Amino acid sequence: MTRPSLSREEVLALPGVAALVTNGPTIIGIRGFFDQPNHNQRGVFDDAAFIVGPADEEFRTFNWNTDPTITQKGKAVLQPGTYKYKKGIHGMHHIDMKNAKDKAAYDWLLAHVGQDHPDPSYRLTYWAYRQAGPVTILRDGETVAHADGWPTAPAYIDLHRGGLGTSSDGCQTNPPAQWEECRSYGYGLMDKYLSDIYYKLIVKS
Repeated sequence: MTRPSLSREEVLALPGVAALVTNGPTIIGIRGFFDQPNHNQRGVFDDAAFIVGPADEEFRTFNWNTDPTITQKGKAVLQPGTYKYKKGIHGMHHIDMKNAKDKAAYDWLLAHVGQDHPDPSYRLTYWAYRQAGPVTILRDGETVAHADGWPTAPAYIDLHRGGLGTSSDGCQTNPPAQWEECRSYGYGLMDKYLSDIYYKLIVKS
């Protein structure tokens, strides 16, 4: 899979990006980055992500997905904008906190930030980039975009690992072969700058 080819300078030249990066580490997502026969297909990693830090050498590129895997009434599509993310555990709905084994797995994850649980039965619950503020979404079948119900009823638009496909109900996802790097590099910048991370979604014109 060919990674996106923009340079750090080209990414910083995109509207609003340079000013955002001066405040701390940022992930830039570009929807429809790779031209396909049908532009911006669902279920395909045809988008791009760039993790950029304030220092000149802080820059990585990744293949990306910014859409739900399928079109279905009610599916949430994140709209262009700037959003805040934090380190967090994705897939908590796979954990039953009343189950002793699940509770122990959760405690292990809390004690091992940025790692996956060694038991493969917990492969769907892992550290990712967790929504840390309101987002704007447009649901399939609707015509008007709206803010989610943050903080009491968030849309749970996380940035996380894909699977055999893009594995998204509305989250922004990364190919499995790139995920370890995508997570560790962003987490490293968050540690360095003692900050959360911004996510700016842009639609390719």
